[in-house]
Amino acid sequence: IPNSNTSVVSIPSGVTVNLDFSASVLDLTIASGSTLNMGGNTISISDGGSFTNDGTFNPGTGIISFSGNGSIGGSATTFNNLTVNGDLSMSISPTVNGIVTINAGGSVTTNPVVYGSSASLVYNLNSSFTTTNNEWPTSNSPRNVTVQNNSNLTLNGSKTILGTLTMNADINTGANSITLGISSSVPGTLTYNSGKIIGELRRYFENSSGTNYIFPVGNASYKRGVTINFTQPPGENQYLTVAYRSGEPVLAGQTEALYSGLPFTTADGQLIQNYSNEGYWEINPTAYGQNIDIKNYQITLEMNNIGGVNDYSKTRLIRAKGPSHTTWQALTHISSIGSNSNYSITASGNGFSWFAGGGDDNNNPLPVELLSFSGNCESGQTQVIWKTASENNSDYFEVLKSQNGENWRVINTQAAAGFSTTLQMYSYIELEKSDEAYYRLNQVDINGDNKLYDPIFIDCEGNASQLITYPNPSKDGFNIAISDSKLVGESTLIIRDAMGKIVLTKSISIADGMNLFPIAANEIENGVYFITIENEKGQSKVIKQTIN
Repeated sequence: IPNSNTSVVSIPSGVTVNLDFSASVLDLTIASGSTLNMGGNTISISDGGSFTNDGTFNPGTGIISFSGNGSIGGSATTFNNLTVNGDLSMSISPTVNGIVTINAGGSVTTNPVVYGSSASLVYNLNSSFTTTNNEWPTSNSPRNVTVQNNSNLTLNGSKTILGTLTMNADINTGANSITLGISSSVPGTLTYNSGKIIGELRRYFENSSGTNYIFPVGNASYKRGVTINFTQPPGENQYLTVAYRSGEPVLAGQTEALYSGLPFTTADGQLIQNYSNEGYWEINPTAYGQNIDIKNYQITLEMNNIGGVNDYSKTRLIRAKGPSHTTWQALTHISSIGSNSNYSITASGNGFSWFAGGGDDNNNPLPVELLSFSGNCESGQTQVIWKTASENNSDYFEVLKSQNGENWRVINTQAAAGFSTTLQMYSYIELEKSDEAYYRLNQVDINGDNKLYDPIFIDCEGNASQLITYPNPSKDGFNIAISDSKLVGESTLIIRDAMGKIVLTKSISIADGMNLFPIAANEIENGVYFITIENEKGQSKVIKQTIN
Protein backbone atom coordinates (compact mmCIF):
# COMPACT_ATOMS: atom_id res chain seq x y z
CA ILE A 1 0.00 0.00 0.00
CA PRO A 2 1.64 3.26 -1.06
CA ASN A 3 1.97 5.78 1.77
CA SER A 4 0.77 8.88 -0.05
CA ASN A 5 -2.29 11.07 0.53
CA THR A 6 -2.93 11.09 -3.21
CA SER A 7 -2.76 7.30 -3.66
CA VAL A 8 -5.79 5.45 -4.97
CA VAL A 9 -5.41 1.91 -3.61
CA SER A 10 -7.47 -1.12 -4.61
CA ILE A 11 -6.70 -4.56 -3.13
CA PRO A 12 -7.54 -7.04 -5.92
CA SER A 13 -9.59 -10.19 -5.49
CA GLY A 14 -7.71 -13.14 -3.99
CA VAL A 15 -5.08 -10.98 -2.29
CA THR A 16 -4.57 -10.79 1.50
CA VAL A 17 -2.76 -7.76 2.87
CA ASN A 18 -1.34 -7.76 6.41
CA LEU A 19 -0.64 -4.12 7.21
CA ASP A 20 2.56 -3.64 9.21
CA PHE A 21 2.80 0.17 9.06
CA SER A 22 0.51 3.18 9.21
CA ALA A 23 -0.38 4.69 5.85
CA SER A 24 -2.03 7.71 4.26
CA VAL A 25 -4.09 7.31 1.08
CA LEU A 26 -6.79 9.13 -0.86
CA ASP A 27 -9.08 6.19 -1.68
CA LEU A 28 -8.96 2.64 -0.34
CA THR A 29 -11.02 -0.18 -1.90
CA ILE A 30 -11.07 -3.76 -0.66
CA ALA A 31 -12.33 -5.78 -3.64
CA SER A 32 -14.60 -8.81 -3.36
CA GLY A 33 -12.55 -11.87 -2.39
CA SER A 34 -9.67 -9.82 -0.94
CA THR A 35 -8.68 -9.30 2.72
CA LEU A 36 -7.10 -6.45 4.66
CA ASN A 37 -5.78 -7.14 8.17
CA MET A 38 -5.20 -3.79 9.97
CA GLY A 39 -3.32 -4.97 13.05
CA GLY A 40 -2.65 -2.01 15.34
CA ASN A 41 -1.97 0.53 12.59
CA THR A 42 -3.68 3.65 11.28
CA ILE A 43 -4.94 4.34 7.78
CA SER A 44 -5.55 8.04 7.14
CA ILE A 45 -7.99 8.83 4.34
CA SER A 46 -7.10 12.28 3.02
CA ASP A 47 -9.59 15.07 2.40
CA GLY A 48 -12.16 14.09 -0.22
CA GLY A 49 -11.22 10.40 -0.04
CA SER A 50 -13.19 7.22 0.46
CA PHE A 51 -13.10 3.82 2.16
CA THR A 52 -14.96 1.04 0.31
CA ASN A 53 -15.12 -2.54 1.55
CA ASP A 54 -16.52 -5.28 -0.69
CA GLY A 55 -14.26 -7.97 0.70
CA THR A 56 -13.01 -8.84 4.20
CA PHE A 57 -11.75 -6.15 6.58
CA ASN A 58 -10.25 -7.18 9.92
CA PRO A 59 -9.87 -4.00 12.00
CA GLY A 60 -7.62 -5.38 14.73
CA THR A 61 -6.84 -2.54 17.17
CA GLY A 62 -6.25 -0.03 14.38
CA ILE A 63 -7.75 3.32 13.42
CA ILE A 64 -9.45 4.49 10.23
CA SER A 65 -9.07 8.27 10.25
CA PHE A 66 -10.73 10.66 7.79
CA SER A 67 -8.53 13.77 7.59
CA GLY A 68 -11.32 15.88 6.04
CA ASN A 69 -14.49 15.21 4.09
CA GLY A 70 -14.94 11.60 3.05
CA SER A 71 -17.20 8.64 2.52
CA ILE A 72 -17.65 5.00 3.55
CA GLY A 73 -19.24 2.53 1.15
CA GLY A 74 -19.42 -1.10 0.15
CA SER A 75 -20.75 -3.92 2.29
CA ALA A 76 -21.27 -4.04 6.05
CA THR A 77 -18.02 -3.23 7.83
CA THR A 78 -16.77 -3.37 11.42
CA PHE A 79 -14.15 -0.86 12.59
CA ASN A 80 -12.15 -0.74 15.78
CA ASN A 81 -11.61 3.03 15.97
CA LEU A 82 -13.05 5.65 13.61
CA THR A 83 -11.84 9.27 13.61
CA VAL A 84 -13.79 11.99 11.81
CA ASN A 85 -12.31 15.39 10.92
CA GLY A 86 -14.78 16.53 8.24
CA ASP A 87 -18.19 15.69 6.78
CA LEU A 88 -18.40 11.91 6.57
CA SER A 89 -21.14 10.36 4.44
CA MET A 90 -21.84 6.65 4.82
CA SER A 91 -23.91 4.52 2.45
CA ILE A 92 -23.88 1.79 5.11
CA SER A 93 -24.09 1.83 8.92
CA PRO A 94 -20.71 0.53 10.07
CA THR A 95 -20.21 -1.12 13.44
CA VAL A 96 -17.56 0.39 15.73
CA ASN A 97 -16.27 -1.69 18.64
CA GLY A 98 -13.71 0.82 19.90
CA ILE A 99 -13.95 4.62 19.78
CA VAL A 100 -15.61 7.09 17.43
CA THR A 101 -13.82 10.44 17.74
CA ILE A 102 -15.43 13.58 16.34
CA ASN A 103 -12.72 16.24 16.00
CA ALA A 104 -13.02 19.92 15.04
CA GLY A 105 -15.06 20.21 11.83
CA GLY A 106 -16.15 16.59 12.02
CA SER A 107 -19.69 15.34 11.44
CA VAL A 108 -21.39 12.12 10.29
CA THR A 109 -23.87 13.32 7.69
CA THR A 110 -25.70 10.14 6.60
CA ASN A 111 -26.65 6.85 8.29
CA PRO A 112 -26.03 6.10 11.97
CA VAL A 113 -23.01 4.42 13.50
CA VAL A 114 -23.77 1.07 15.18
CA TYR A 115 -21.84 0.81 18.45
CA GLY A 116 -20.53 -2.39 19.93
CA SER A 117 -21.42 -3.34 23.51
CA SER A 118 -18.43 -1.49 25.01
CA ALA A 119 -17.83 1.18 22.36
CA SER A 120 -17.29 4.89 23.10
CA LEU A 121 -18.00 8.24 21.49
CA VAL A 122 -15.60 11.15 22.04
CA TYR A 123 -16.40 14.75 21.16
CA ASN A 124 -13.08 16.60 20.74
CA LEU A 125 -14.29 19.61 18.80
CA ASN A 126 -13.04 22.82 20.46
CA SER A 127 -16.34 24.45 19.40
CA SER A 128 -20.07 24.26 20.03
CA PHE A 129 -21.81 21.30 18.39
CA THR A 130 -25.36 20.02 18.09
CA THR A 131 -25.53 16.25 18.23
CA THR A 132 -27.19 14.15 15.53
CA ASN A 133 -28.65 10.65 15.44
CA ASN A 134 -25.84 9.64 13.09
CA GLU A 135 -22.86 9.88 15.43
CA TRP A 136 -25.03 9.45 18.58
CA PRO A 137 -28.08 7.34 17.66
CA THR A 138 -30.92 6.73 20.09
CA SER A 139 -30.68 2.98 19.50
CA ASN A 140 -27.38 1.07 19.40
CA SER A 141 -25.92 4.12 21.12
CA PRO A 142 -22.38 4.32 22.55
CA ARG A 143 -21.85 2.81 25.98
CA ASN A 144 -19.49 5.61 26.99
CA VAL A 145 -19.45 9.28 25.99
CA THR A 146 -16.69 11.85 26.56
CA VAL A 147 -17.13 15.59 26.03
CA GLN A 148 -13.78 17.36 26.04
CA ASN A 149 -11.67 20.15 24.54
CA ASN A 150 -14.38 22.83 24.86
CA SER A 151 -16.86 20.70 22.89
CA ASN A 152 -20.01 22.32 24.24
CA LEU A 153 -22.84 20.05 23.14
CA THR A 154 -26.49 20.79 22.50
CA LEU A 155 -28.57 17.61 22.40
CA ASN A 156 -30.82 17.08 19.38
CA GLY A 157 -32.91 14.63 21.43
CA SER A 158 -32.95 12.76 24.73
CA LYS A 159 -29.91 10.49 25.16
CA THR A 160 -29.08 7.50 27.38
CA ILE A 161 -25.60 6.35 28.48
CA LEU A 162 -25.21 2.89 30.00
CA GLY A 163 -21.53 3.18 30.84
CA THR A 164 -19.51 6.29 31.70
CA LEU A 165 -20.15 9.94 30.92
CA THR A 166 -16.90 11.91 31.13
CA MET A 167 -17.45 15.68 31.32
CA ASN A 168 -14.87 18.34 30.48
CA ALA A 169 -17.32 20.81 28.87
CA ASP A 170 -20.96 21.90 28.89
CA ILE A 171 -23.93 19.84 27.73
CA ASN A 172 -27.12 21.73 26.93
CA THR A 173 -30.09 19.37 26.86
CA GLY A 174 -32.63 21.99 25.75
CA ALA A 175 -36.10 20.50 26.08
CA ASN A 176 -34.53 17.02 26.21
CA SER A 177 -32.73 15.08 28.92
CA ILE A 178 -29.65 12.97 29.37
CA THR A 179 -30.02 9.71 31.31
CA LEU A 180 -27.16 7.88 32.99
CA GLY A 181 -27.91 4.18 33.52
CA ILE A 182 -31.04 2.06 33.09
CA SER A 183 -31.39 0.19 36.40
CA SER A 184 -29.95 -0.42 39.86
CA SER A 185 -27.56 -2.99 38.41
CA VAL A 186 -26.58 -0.74 35.49
CA PRO A 187 -26.55 2.74 37.08
CA GLY A 188 -23.88 4.25 34.86
CA THR A 189 -20.91 6.31 36.02
CA LEU A 190 -20.13 10.01 35.89
CA THR A 191 -16.51 11.09 35.66
CA TYR A 192 -16.69 14.81 36.24
CA ASN A 193 -13.82 17.21 35.58
CA SER A 194 -15.46 20.45 34.42
CA GLY A 195 -18.49 21.89 32.64
CA LYS A 196 -22.18 21.76 33.50
CA ILE A 197 -25.42 20.28 32.28
CA ILE A 198 -27.85 23.01 31.27
CA GLY A 199 -31.15 21.15 31.49
CA GLU A 200 -32.18 17.77 32.86
CA LEU A 201 -29.86 15.02 34.07
CA ARG A 202 -31.41 11.73 35.17
CA ARG A 203 -29.32 9.26 37.19
CA TYR A 204 -30.13 5.75 38.35
CA PHE A 205 -29.04 4.71 41.85
CA GLU A 206 -27.64 1.46 43.13
CA ASN A 207 -29.89 -0.01 45.80
CA SER A 208 -27.39 0.73 48.54
CA SER A 209 -26.37 3.65 50.74
CA GLY A 210 -23.26 5.71 51.33
CA THR A 211 -22.32 6.79 47.79
CA ASN A 212 -22.17 10.41 46.61
CA TYR A 213 -24.04 10.95 43.35
CA ILE A 214 -23.29 14.28 41.72
CA PHE A 215 -25.52 16.22 39.33
CA PRO A 216 -23.38 19.02 37.80
CA VAL A 217 -26.35 21.09 36.63
CA GLY A 218 -26.44 24.86 36.16
CA ASN A 219 -27.29 27.65 33.78
CA ALA A 220 -25.35 29.16 30.89
CA SER A 221 -23.13 31.16 33.26
CA TYR A 222 -22.64 29.10 36.42
CA LYS A 223 -22.50 25.52 37.64
CA ARG A 224 -24.95 25.10 40.54
CA GLY A 225 -24.56 21.43 41.20
CA VAL A 226 -26.30 18.95 43.48
CA THR A 227 -24.74 16.10 45.44
CA ILE A 228 -26.98 13.43 47.01
CA ASN A 229 -25.97 10.61 49.35
CA PHE A 230 -28.70 8.23 50.53
CA THR A 231 -28.37 7.04 54.11
CA GLN A 232 -30.92 4.31 53.33
CA PRO A 233 -31.04 2.09 50.22
CA PRO A 234 -33.32 3.98 47.77
CA GLY A 235 -34.96 0.86 46.30
CA GLU A 236 -34.68 -1.13 43.09
CA ASN A 237 -34.42 0.67 39.75
CA GLN A 238 -34.90 4.15 41.21
CA TYR A 239 -33.71 7.42 39.70
CA LEU A 240 -33.76 11.18 40.21
CA THR A 241 -34.16 13.79 37.48
CA VAL A 242 -32.41 17.05 38.38
CA ALA A 243 -32.36 20.46 36.69
CA TYR A 244 -31.55 24.03 37.68
CA ARG A 245 -34.44 26.26 36.61
CA SER A 246 -33.95 29.99 36.03
CA GLY A 247 -36.29 32.51 37.62
CA GLU A 248 -38.75 32.21 40.47
CA PRO A 249 -40.74 29.00 41.07
CA VAL A 250 -44.34 29.42 39.94
CA LEU A 251 -47.08 26.84 40.44
CA ALA A 252 -48.94 25.56 37.38
CA GLY A 253 -51.78 27.87 36.47
CA GLN A 254 -50.39 30.70 38.63
CA THR A 255 -48.53 33.85 37.72
CA GLU A 256 -47.08 34.81 41.10
CA ALA A 257 -43.93 33.25 42.57
CA LEU A 258 -44.38 30.63 45.29
CA TYR A 259 -43.86 32.10 48.79
CA SER A 260 -46.36 29.97 50.70
CA GLY A 261 -44.94 28.82 54.04
CA LEU A 262 -42.55 31.76 54.35
CA PRO A 263 -41.47 33.23 56.65
CA PHE A 264 -40.66 30.53 59.22
CA THR A 265 -38.00 29.73 61.78
CA THR A 266 -35.92 26.57 61.36
CA ALA A 267 -35.28 24.01 64.10
CA ASP A 268 -31.87 25.59 64.76
CA GLY A 269 -33.46 29.02 65.26
CA GLN A 270 -32.76 30.64 61.89
CA LEU A 271 -35.40 32.98 60.43
CA ILE A 272 -36.10 32.18 56.77
CA GLN A 273 -38.08 34.79 54.90
CA ASN A 274 -36.73 34.88 51.34
CA TYR A 275 -34.91 33.03 48.57
CA SER A 276 -33.09 34.09 45.43
CA ASN A 277 -35.22 34.93 42.42
CA GLU A 278 -32.38 33.88 40.10
CA GLY A 279 -33.41 30.22 40.06
CA TYR A 280 -34.18 27.03 41.93
CA TRP A 281 -33.49 23.29 41.73
CA GLU A 282 -36.15 20.91 40.47
CA ILE A 283 -35.53 17.32 41.65
CA ASN A 284 -38.13 14.73 40.67
CA PRO A 285 -38.11 11.09 41.88
CA THR A 286 -39.15 7.96 40.01
CA ALA A 287 -42.53 8.33 41.73
CA TYR A 288 -43.70 10.54 44.56
CA GLY A 289 -44.60 9.02 47.92
CA GLN A 290 -42.74 5.72 47.55
CA ASN A 291 -39.30 4.10 47.32
CA ILE A 292 -36.64 6.76 46.68
CA ASP A 293 -38.99 9.62 47.62
CA ILE A 294 -39.38 8.47 51.24
CA LYS A 295 -35.79 7.39 51.93
CA ASN A 296 -33.43 9.52 54.02
CA TYR A 297 -30.62 11.35 52.30
CA GLN A 298 -27.99 14.06 52.71
CA ILE A 299 -28.02 16.73 50.02
CA THR A 300 -25.65 19.56 49.09
CA LEU A 301 -26.52 22.48 46.80
CA GLU A 302 -23.89 24.74 45.23
CA MET A 303 -24.79 28.44 45.59
CA ASN A 304 -22.36 29.77 43.01
CA ASN A 305 -22.53 33.53 42.31
CA ILE A 306 -26.08 33.97 43.57
CA GLY A 307 -26.64 37.66 44.24
CA GLY A 308 -28.09 39.45 47.28
CA VAL A 309 -26.35 37.35 49.96
CA ASN A 310 -25.05 39.29 52.97
CA ASP A 311 -24.35 36.37 55.32
CA TYR A 312 -24.18 32.92 53.75
CA SER A 313 -23.91 31.28 57.21
CA LYS A 314 -27.57 32.14 57.80
CA THR A 315 -28.82 30.40 54.66
CA ARG A 316 -30.75 27.17 54.97
CA LEU A 317 -31.90 24.58 52.47
CA ILE A 318 -35.66 24.79 51.89
CA ARG A 319 -37.96 22.53 49.87
CA ALA A 320 -41.49 22.86 48.49
CA LYS A 321 -42.31 19.19 48.90
CA GLY A 322 -43.81 17.41 45.89
CA PRO A 323 -45.71 16.67 43.93
CA SER A 324 -47.87 19.76 44.58
CA HIS A 325 -44.93 22.04 45.56
CA THR A 326 -47.39 24.23 47.46
CA THR A 327 -45.53 25.15 50.67
CA TRP A 328 -41.87 25.78 51.53
CA GLN A 329 -40.41 23.71 54.38
CA ALA A 330 -36.97 23.44 55.96
CA LEU A 331 -34.69 20.41 55.87
CA THR A 332 -32.38 19.63 58.79
CA HIS A 333 -29.41 21.96 58.47
CA ILE A 334 -25.89 20.52 58.56
CA SER A 335 -23.59 23.24 57.20
CA SER A 336 -23.15 26.35 55.06
CA ILE A 337 -19.57 26.49 53.78
CA GLY A 338 -17.73 29.01 51.60
CA SER A 339 -18.18 32.74 51.05
CA ASN A 340 -21.08 35.05 50.22
CA SER A 341 -20.27 34.81 46.50
CA ASN A 342 -19.70 31.04 46.35
CA TYR A 343 -20.87 28.65 49.03
CA SER A 344 -22.68 25.34 49.51
CA ILE A 345 -25.47 24.25 51.83
CA THR A 346 -25.74 20.71 53.18
CA ALA A 347 -28.85 19.35 54.87
CA SER A 348 -30.63 16.06 55.51
CA GLY A 349 -34.20 14.96 54.96
CA ASN A 350 -36.44 12.94 52.68
CA GLY A 351 -38.77 13.78 49.83
CA PHE A 352 -38.11 15.65 46.61
CA SER A 353 -39.54 18.57 44.66
CA TRP A 354 -38.31 22.18 44.34
CA PHE A 355 -35.25 23.23 46.37
CA ALA A 356 -33.73 26.61 47.15
CA GLY A 357 -31.42 28.34 49.59
CA GLY A 358 -33.46 30.44 52.01
CA GLY A 359 -32.24 33.27 54.23
CA ASP A 360 -33.24 36.25 56.37
CA ASP A 361 -31.58 38.90 54.22
CA ASN A 362 -33.47 42.10 55.06
CA ASN A 363 -31.73 43.96 52.26
CA ASN A 364 -33.61 41.79 49.81
CA PRO A 365 -36.68 40.71 51.80
CA LEU A 366 -39.74 38.90 50.63
CA PRO A 367 -41.59 41.78 48.99
CA VAL A 368 -45.11 42.88 49.53
CA GLU A 369 -46.83 41.33 46.53
CA LEU A 370 -49.40 43.91 45.51
CA LEU A 371 -52.11 42.20 43.49
CA SER A 372 -54.16 45.31 42.73
CA PHE A 373 -54.78 48.93 43.67
CA SER A 374 -58.14 50.31 42.55
CA GLY A 375 -60.63 53.05 43.29
CA ASN A 376 -64.31 53.83 42.78
CA CYS A 377 -66.93 56.42 43.68
CA GLU A 378 -69.81 55.93 46.11
CA SER A 379 -72.25 58.85 46.42
CA GLY A 380 -69.52 61.26 45.41
CA GLN A 381 -67.01 59.82 47.87
CA THR A 382 -63.83 58.07 46.75
CA GLN A 383 -63.00 54.55 47.94
CA VAL A 384 -59.55 53.05 47.33
CA ILE A 385 -58.97 49.29 47.67
CA TRP A 386 -55.76 47.28 47.57
CA LYS A 387 -54.93 43.59 47.90
CA THR A 388 -51.68 41.79 48.73
CA ALA A 389 -50.82 38.16 48.02
CA SER A 390 -48.02 38.03 50.62
CA GLU A 391 -46.17 40.37 52.96
CA ASN A 392 -42.89 40.26 54.81
CA ASN A 393 -41.64 42.87 57.29
CA SER A 394 -44.50 45.17 56.27
CA ASP A 395 -45.28 47.83 58.92
CA TYR A 396 -47.92 50.14 57.48
CA PHE A 397 -49.48 51.58 54.33
CA GLU A 398 -50.03 55.23 53.46
CA VAL A 399 -52.67 56.46 50.99
CA LEU A 400 -51.51 59.64 49.25
CA LYS A 401 -53.59 62.11 47.21
CA SER A 402 -52.77 64.77 44.63
CA GLN A 403 -54.87 67.10 42.51
CA ASN A 404 -52.17 67.55 39.87
CA GLY A 405 -50.08 64.36 40.10
CA GLU A 406 -47.06 66.28 41.46
CA ASN A 407 -47.84 67.55 44.96
CA TRP A 408 -48.88 64.75 47.33
CA ARG A 409 -50.28 64.55 50.85
CA VAL A 410 -51.00 61.59 53.13
CA ILE A 411 -54.74 61.18 53.71
CA ASN A 412 -54.75 57.78 55.45
CA THR A 413 -52.38 55.44 57.33
CA GLN A 414 -53.16 51.78 58.02
CA ALA A 415 -51.25 49.02 59.79
CA ALA A 416 -50.02 46.25 57.50
CA ALA A 417 -50.12 42.50 58.13
CA GLY A 418 -46.40 42.25 58.92
CA PHE A 419 -45.85 38.66 57.86
CA SER A 420 -48.46 37.00 55.65
CA THR A 421 -48.69 34.39 52.91
CA THR A 422 -52.46 34.68 52.41
CA LEU A 423 -54.66 37.22 50.62
CA GLN A 424 -54.98 40.51 52.55
CA MET A 425 -57.54 43.18 51.61
CA TYR A 426 -57.41 46.87 52.60
CA SER A 427 -59.68 49.81 51.85
CA TYR A 428 -60.18 53.48 52.67
CA ILE A 429 -63.18 55.75 52.05
CA GLU A 430 -62.39 59.44 51.72
CA LEU A 431 -65.08 61.42 53.51
CA GLU A 432 -64.51 64.66 51.65
CA LYS A 433 -66.02 64.74 48.17
CA SER A 434 -63.67 64.91 45.23
CA ASP A 435 -64.47 65.32 41.55
CA GLU A 436 -61.18 63.96 40.25
CA ALA A 437 -57.76 63.29 41.76
CA TYR A 438 -54.70 61.08 41.73
CA TYR A 439 -54.11 58.44 44.43
CA ARG A 440 -51.10 56.30 45.19
CA LEU A 441 -49.90 53.83 47.82
CA ASN A 442 -46.75 53.90 49.94
CA GLN A 443 -45.72 50.71 51.78
CA VAL A 444 -43.25 51.01 54.69
CA ASP A 445 -41.28 48.07 56.13
CA ILE A 446 -40.54 47.45 59.80
CA ASN A 447 -36.92 48.47 59.18
CA GLY A 448 -38.01 51.80 57.66
CA ASP A 449 -37.58 50.95 53.98
CA ASN A 450 -40.46 51.96 51.77
CA LYS A 451 -41.89 51.34 48.32
CA LEU A 452 -44.00 53.97 46.56
CA TYR A 453 -46.38 52.50 44.00
CA ASP A 454 -47.49 54.23 40.81
CA PRO A 455 -50.60 56.42 40.97
CA ILE A 456 -54.11 55.84 39.69
CA PHE A 457 -56.55 58.51 38.53
CA ILE A 458 -60.14 58.53 39.85
CA ASP A 459 -62.85 60.71 38.32
CA CYS A 460 -66.07 60.70 40.35
CA GLU A 461 -67.87 62.80 37.73
CA GLY A 462 -66.86 60.93 34.59
CA ASN A 463 -68.27 57.60 33.40
CA ALA A 464 -66.19 56.92 30.29
CA SER A 465 -64.13 53.74 30.16
CA GLN A 466 -60.37 54.15 30.25
CA LEU A 467 -57.39 51.89 29.51
CA ILE A 468 -53.86 53.27 29.78
CA THR A 469 -50.37 51.92 30.33
CA TYR A 470 -47.43 53.72 31.92
CA PRO A 471 -44.64 54.29 31.51
CA ASN A 472 -44.92 53.81 27.74
CA PRO A 473 -42.45 53.10 26.34
CA SER A 474 -40.80 51.39 29.32
CA LYS A 475 -37.37 49.95 29.96
CA ASP A 476 -38.59 46.95 31.96
CA GLY A 477 -41.92 46.53 33.75
CA PHE A 478 -44.97 48.74 33.31
CA ASN A 479 -48.47 49.30 34.72
CA ILE A 480 -51.92 48.81 33.22
CA ALA A 481 -54.70 51.06 34.51
CA ILE A 482 -58.31 50.40 33.53
CA SER A 483 -61.71 51.77 34.40
CA ASP A 484 -64.56 50.09 32.51
CA SER A 485 -67.94 49.22 34.01
CA LYS A 486 -68.66 46.47 31.51
CA LEU A 487 -65.51 44.60 32.59
CA VAL A 488 -66.19 44.70 36.34
CA GLY A 489 -65.72 41.23 37.82
CA GLU A 490 -63.46 38.42 36.63
CA SER A 491 -61.70 39.27 33.37
CA THR A 492 -58.72 38.14 31.32
CA LEU A 493 -55.73 40.31 30.53
CA ILE A 494 -54.24 39.37 27.14
CA ILE A 495 -50.93 40.62 25.73
CA ARG A 496 -50.05 39.85 22.10
CA ASP A 497 -46.84 40.53 20.21
CA ALA A 498 -46.60 42.39 16.90
CA MET A 499 -47.38 39.16 15.00
CA GLY A 500 -50.57 38.59 16.99
CA LYS A 501 -49.16 35.73 19.08
CA ILE A 502 -50.35 35.62 22.70
CA VAL A 503 -47.31 36.00 24.97
CA LEU A 504 -49.07 36.50 28.33
CA THR A 505 -52.52 35.93 29.80
CA LYS A 506 -53.63 36.71 33.34
CA SER A 507 -56.86 36.26 35.22
CA ILE A 508 -57.67 39.57 36.94
CA SER A 509 -60.48 40.91 39.10
CA ILE A 510 -61.74 44.38 38.12
CA ALA A 511 -63.61 46.59 40.58
CA ASP A 512 -65.66 49.71 39.94
CA GLY A 513 -63.48 52.73 39.21
CA MET A 514 -59.81 52.76 38.29
CA ASN A 515 -57.80 49.54 38.67
CA LEU A 516 -54.02 49.14 38.53
CA PHE A 517 -52.24 45.94 37.44
CA PRO A 518 -48.41 45.85 37.36
CA ILE A 519 -46.54 43.76 34.76
CA ALA A 520 -43.13 42.73 36.10
CA ALA A 521 -39.95 42.95 34.02
CA ASN A 522 -39.42 39.16 34.12
CA GLU A 523 -42.87 38.45 32.68
CA ILE A 524 -42.27 39.85 29.21
CA GLU A 525 -39.31 40.51 26.89
CA ASN A 526 -38.41 43.67 24.96
CA GLY A 527 -40.66 44.39 21.98
CA VAL A 528 -43.91 45.93 20.79
CA TYR A 529 -47.13 44.54 22.26
CA PHE A 530 -50.89 45.01 22.05
CA ILE A 531 -53.00 44.74 25.20
CA THR A 532 -56.69 43.95 25.63
CA ILE A 533 -58.88 43.03 28.59
CA GLU A 534 -62.00 40.99 28.04
CA ASN A 535 -64.72 38.93 29.70
CA GLU A 536 -68.00 37.43 28.61
CA LYS A 537 -69.64 40.88 28.67
CA GLY A 538 -67.24 42.67 26.40
CA GLN A 539 -63.74 43.71 25.46
CA SER A 540 -61.65 46.80 26.08
CA LYS A 541 -59.99 48.79 23.35
CA VAL A 542 -56.58 47.66 22.14
CA ILE A 543 -53.59 49.64 23.44
CA LYS A 544 -49.99 49.52 22.21
CA GLN A 545 -47.07 49.11 24.65
CA THR A 546 -43.37 49.30 23.78
CA ILE A 547 -40.58 47.83 25.93
CA ASN A 548 -37.06 48.92 25.00
